[in-house]
Amino acid sequence: TDTRRKELITQMKQFLKDIIDEAPFDEAADLVDIINLTVYVNTCEMQLAANVIHDYLPPCCTTEEKKCMIFRNGSRWDGSHVVDCMRLKENNKIKLIRREVARLVKGDVNYHLHFTTENSKIYHGYQPHFIKLPNEMIDAMKCLFKSYPDYKRIGDLPGNGNDIKIKLANVLYNKGIIITRSPTNS
Repeated sequence: TDTRRKELITQMKQFLKDIIDEAPFDEAADLVDIINLTVYVNTCEMQLAANVIHDYLPPCCTTEEKKCMIFRNGSRWDGSHVVDCMRLKENNKIKLIRREVARLVKGDVNYHLHFTTENSKIYHGYQPHFIKLPNEMIDAMKCLFKSYPDYKRIGDLPGNGNDIKIKLANVLYNKGIIITRSPTNS
């Protein structure tokens, strides 16, 4: 039995040596590196997208565009009460003011919509601006990006329920991210 044991140990050593010599450890390590790199790249891409938006100047709007934006139609205080309080409705047609006005970045739980309309005209004069958007608003937001430069009726945006679509539109309108097709009256 001692001879058989020595033969078995010799065979096992040779078998283990063959495994070590022939096993694709480099490929396995590369695969782990690729997985880690993919996670790292996705995180870097999201951070880069947010940084690029922070680098942009705010959009320069024409007089005609301003007539269809919050900057001309927003609510204001007239000394005794709020006037011109404007709320978009499902029949309003909207579009992004500029294609590059915002970027949608996936966060841990929600999406973040980074935008340029409140950026300073001095490089990085303000902190980056973003809005946290719940998942039920994402399809409508993506639709606005894809449909640019065309106007979309708020009620025709994808999503469940007009309340969510109208809420999204009003948030975007109040930040100057979208424009209405025609001047809106309060």
